Amino acid sequence: MFANNSYYDPSVLMSAGNAHTLRLRAALDCYRRAQSQGWLRKVFAAITGRSTALIDLEQLVAQTRVTSRRYVGLRVVALDEIRGSEGRTRDFDDRFNPVGCHTRQRWLNVMLARRADVPLPPVELIRVGEAYFVRDGHHRISVARALGETCIDAEITAWELTEVPATAPAVPASQPASAHATF
Repeated sequence: MFANNSYYDPSVLMSAGNAHTLRLRAALDCYRRAQSQGWLRKVFAAITGRSTALIDLEQLVAQTRVTSRRYVGLRVVALDEIRGSEGRTRDFDDRFNPVGCHTRQRWLNVMLARRADVPLPPVELIRVGEAYFVRDGHHRISVARALGETCIDAEITAWELTEVPATAPAVPASQPASAHATF
């Protein structure tokens, strides 16, 4: 069918005005800009001593105790209020610029879907105090920022945290003292 392999030749695709190829090229350019911003911010942060890292929810929880979790519902959240992640702190900076190459394909897929007006599910956020942490949707947030958006739809769960006392008991207080005795 494609005896001259023109189907796979980028110059033929571009000259033919293939809409998908144009969208892919635009998405790739956008990704490269966002990634470059992330790397430049990282270099500047190293020079100034300021961090551009997302706050790690797992580290925060390790220093505290989650006392309650409750589903809040679907809300519109300002992107500037999203400060951390539940496990993807090395993939994006604090402005959700991609800083790792392995994020590229997923990022491009999200961007292409957005440009084609494909409805995407809301991101999943955990609210701790006034800050939000991403459970699911890092790439959607990154793409939204790259597109200049300021808000995003999100399913929100609120967590209440309390500090763990420095002299916390090694065993739960609900167990009787005799359970700790050694004979």
